[in-house]
Formats: sequence, C-alpha cells, structure tokens
Amino acid sequence: MATRIGGGLAVVLVVALIASQCTSGDGSGPIGTGPTGPGGTGEVLALGAPGEPLSVRLSAGTAQTQTEPDPVAVVQGEPLDDDAVTAIFDRLPEWLRPDEDRLDFNRPAESLRPPLVGETVEVPFPAGTDTPPPEVPTGPLEVLRFQPEGAVDTAPFVSITFNQPMVPLATLEQLDTLDVPVTITPELPGRWQWIGTRTLRFEHEPDRFDRLPMATNYTVVVPAGTTSETGGELAATVRWEFSTPPARVQSFTPEGDSLPLEPVFLASFDQRINPAAVLGTITLTADGDGQALRPATDTEIAADETITRRIDGLLEDRWLAFRAIDAFEPDTALSIQIGPGTPSAEGPLVTKDVQRYDFQTYAPLKISEYGCSWYADECPPLTPFYIRFNNPIEVDTYEETMLKIEPELAGASVDIVGNTITIR
Repeated sequence: MATRIGGGLAVVLVVALIASQCTSGDGSGPIGTGPTGPGGTGEVLALGAPGEPLSVRLSAGTAQTQTEPDPVAVVQGEPLDDDAVTAIFDRLPEWLRPDEDRLDFNRPAESLRPPLVGETVEVPFPAGTDTPPPEVPTGPLEVLRFQPEGAVDTAPFVSITFNQPMVPLATLEQLDTLDVPVTITPELPGRWQWIGTRTLRFEHEPDRFDRLPMATNYTVVVPAGTTSETGGELAATVRWEFSTPPARVQSFTPEGDSLPLEPVFLASFDQRINPAAVLGTITLTADGDGQALRPATDTEIAADETITRRIDGLLEDRWLAFRAIDAFEPDTALSIQIGPGTPSAEGPLVTKDVQRYDFQTYAPLKISEYGCSWYADECPPLTPFYIRFNNPIEVDTYEETMLKIEPELAGASVDIVGNTITIR
C-alpha cells in the first residue's frame, strides 16, 4: 500500500493487450482490420458497443532488410584552360539588352508632413479693450458648500467654497502666509491650502495615514464678519460637524468547530489601536464560563502558521493577538465578545455595540461520512473511496497500520487531505 499525504493526485494507467480479435459493435465481425506492417495483419483500433472500453490490438511485425544502393560512378575529367573557355563563350550569340530594361534610380516619394491636430484660431494678444472683463461677485459673502458633514466612514480632508474671491491671485507660497478664516476642533497638525481663490481645503499631516484621525467628533467654524477680497462680509457664523467611526473589527481568526485546545486568536481593526486597552474590552466564555485572557507571545504567534501569515498582510498597530490563560477541554463551545467600549488609538470615541464570534474546540475523532467519491449508491471498479472525519487528521502521526483493508487491495494508494482519507 502506498500512502501519499497532501493534495497530490493519483493517476491509474491500465494498458490491456487483447489477444482475441475485436468485433464490431453489433458482434457481427471484426472492424478496422488491415495490414500493420510488411508480412503481418492485425487490428489497429476497434470501438466496442456504447459504454464498452476502447481496445487496442497489437500484431507482430516482420523485419525489413535494407540494401545499400549502387554508388554512382564519378567521371574523371580534365579542367579546361583559359583558351578553351574563351572558345566556348565565342560560340554564343551576342547578348542584346533592350533599352526598356534600363530604369533610372527609383527614389521614394517625399515624406508626408505630420498631420495638424486641432484648429488654429487667430486672436490678438493682448486682447482688445472692446471685451470687458468678467464681473466679480459683490454683495454679502456666503458659504456655498462644505464637506464632510455628519457621520462619515473616512474623512480625507475638509473643504469650504465661498461665493466670492477670498484671496488675490498669487503663488502658493504667498497664499500660505495669509490668515485662514476657518477653525477646526480638535486642532490637528496639517495645512490649509487655497484651491483657486474661492475654495479652502485642510489636509492632515500624519505620520502613518493620509486622512483625518478616526474615532473623533469634529467641529468646523467660519466666524461672522469674515470678509472677501472684494469686500463682501459674512453676516452669520457658519458651523457644522462631522464624525469618523470608532474602532471596528475587520477580520477575526480562527473560525470553525475544530479548534485546538490552546488556540491563538487574531483580531484586525480598521484603524490604529492600543492592544492592551482593547484586550480589556474582550470577554471569552467556554461553555458559558468566563476565561481569563492574555496577549499571545511572539513564540506562540510564530508557532501558528495561519496567524503568522495573516499578520504579515496587516498594517502596523491595527491588530491584536491573544489567547486564554488556561487550555480548553475538547468539544467545548467558545464565545468571544469584543466591546462595547473598545477604544481607538486615533481618537476618543469608543464602540457602543458588540461584535461576537462563536467557535468549538475539536470533539473526539470519529468518522462522519464515507462512500464512493463520484457516485451516490454504487462503487464501480477504479472509483476512489473516501472516509471523512469530524476533525482534521494529524498527518505527522498517521501510520499505514492505522488503516486496514479487507480483503487486501493490491497497489492501494492512500491520500490524506484535511479531514478526509481517500483510497485509490
């Protein structure tokens, strides 16, 4: 018996040499017969009745004797001297070349100019004085629009647009020296920048992300009395608020109903967190009994390939790995609740709801299902047979003596993948 562990495929190749002559599908006689070589006949290919296997018949051939052809004799001649060669060419008629065979040098056509794109419009520069400049809005100053507002998933920046020019036409360096008529609370490191002369935008200057901090309520104020470049004045204070969400779990590992007795849990979040502070808002119960938790050590994390692979794809300071202090019993129902009150490392807001995850430690190993791989109620020859268990099989401790087949199956191949044994 050959045992293969993992996800490989077993290929069974059966070559049948059929000694008897194949017959046609209706049994009336041979088909496809003909010579297979010098001195021998036999069937090359025969198709049986529908559903019957393809048969190949081989017949003995005969050796062929290959004789070498008679070599061709080479005449031994004598080279001609120059006088003899000249005498031969003198007997040829004069070579006359028609005039039409002579052509002048064929020069290529002149290269075309590249095409012109667009249309040329002739206008005087500088423009004449007949066209008046566009009118500049006057009157009371107004805030036309602003964003973001209310609860948002993320806030990349803050922007305000006025109905009148607020700054003169100047370079960005010159505009940076001007006072900004807007305040944002809480104060953040960042830069207010004019986009044109009417729109003002605030961009946060973080060290790790390109957005405003999460888990924060913001208030933006444009005070009454703010004056535009043309003298317009804002009659009343413009105030609005927006908020970014508190920390929330994006993914949780592991999952399922066959967990080991000392599993390491991994929770990843949508923003930066303080792992110790978040762990204080997590509860774990085993069959309804509360369990004490602690952070997982680097050694425990490295020993779990799944956890290590997940962490490699996560951003810094956005995950927490933890475990229970005591090991669980087999076949134990586990429940983990994260929140309420889960804090963020970016802002003061905490979660108000609970995120829950349910698991089960592995039960005693037992067979849950078995049968033929491709058929429901019958097992034709060469069909693989499978045995499925309620838990994954530990391949490192499996031995061939753990599986007994009666009667003995010559050439048996055993594959183990996950919780399934496949016999071929």
